[in-house]
Amino acid sequence: MSDSPARLPASKVLYFTDNREFGGTENMMLTIFAGLDRSRWQPVLVHRPAGGFERLDKLALEAGVRVWAVPEMSGGRDAGWVLRVARLFRAEDASVFHAHRTEANQGAYGVLAAIAARLPAVVVTQHHLNVTYASGRRAQEMLVSAGVDRFITVSHEVARNLRPRCLFPGRIQVIHNGIDLRPFGRPPNSELRRVLNKGTGRPIVLCVSRLEPTQKGLRFLVSAARMVPEAQFILAGEGEERAALEAQAKELGVADRVTLLGYWEDLPDLMASCDLFVLPSLCEGFGLVIAEAMASGRPVVASAIGGVNEVVVDGETGLLVPPGDPDALAAGIRRVLSDPALAERMGAAGKLRAHREFSAETMIRRTTELYEKLLGVPRRSGEEVEVGMSAGAVRGGRG
Repeated sequence: MSDSPARLPASKVLYFTDNREFGGTENMMLTIFAGLDRSRWQPVLVHRPAGGFERLDKLALEAGVRVWAVPEMSGGRDAGWVLRVARLFRAEDASVFHAHRTEANQGAYGVLAAIAARLPAVVVTQHHLNVTYASGRRAQEMLVSAGVDRFITVSHEVARNLRPRCLFPGRIQVIHNGIDLRPFGRPPNSELRRVLNKGTGRPIVLCVSRLEPTQKGLRFLVSAARMVPEAQFILAGEGEERAALEAQAKELGVADRVTLLGYWEDLPDLMASCDLFVLPSLCEGFGLVIAEAMASGRPVVASAIGGVNEVVVDGETGLLVPPGDPDALAAGIRRVLSDPALAERMGAAGKLRAHREFSAETMIRRTTELYEKLLGVPRRSGEEVEVGMSAGAVRGGRG
């Protein structure tokens, strides 16, 4: 008979999203699935039926994760849905329910079902800022928050945004997003560079973003392009603002130097083949794509806004400029492009910072340490939490 202790069964974790299409939040869930210690944690993907989740389901299944679509609501019978799904959650015998959300109070009924099922640990990750929301939703969110054991926010800026809507703010902790670093940092693709700059030899300024009008500030980047005639500007991504951006580039006479690529599958190759990465956002919860650019060894010029300030160290890994200011944006771009030594130093410092602070391994370790803590101690209302970097320790922050 062996004297070695018996291996405990893996604890089941229900990962829940209430989005309707695949996006950055779902990508982050896949990153967690890929890095979880399956001898300790058994992930299950849970969502309501959604036509935009074919890709998420496919990739989750390929990662060995069971996918489960809970029943859809019908006829406004919200309380009945919560009780029905609570019974399903209870039957799963899960240890942790972990919801990932973007909007305020998103997934509230799924969270309520987990609370009603009395699962041992209920966790909610808030990925984005919420600027405005109805007063009724605020009251509902405050009530739901009472049953959540821990809120994870992807930045201190998101934590500040969430705190007024959380009944027990001490239950909020920051765990920065992390990326799989392995695909990034490859050498430039000379053929891709030739295609991107149209054989002109111009330096390539890259922006990867959803093309949407209110958050991403892309119109300011197109305006800045007029003031940097020596560079080729590449915008990768899709969205509702595409036609407006194309029209703006044509009107400003920069259509030959501003290329809208659309969706690009091999992002690491694209990152490796640019000279500078730019993100002109007006609002960001974190700015994961900046961490990816830094992991690729690329200097960054970005808006000096909360969330982004926690990724970019101004003057060290990139330059931060006032949001919504095309003149300042153009000046930052020209400063980096005109000083190759500065660009090289910033790229190297950014790569080091990405590996040290924003790896998937670091994010997953901090997340599973949270699971362990919640499962090992009884619930206590309003306890304070200190995990990761404190707000004062975030370099380049604006408070």
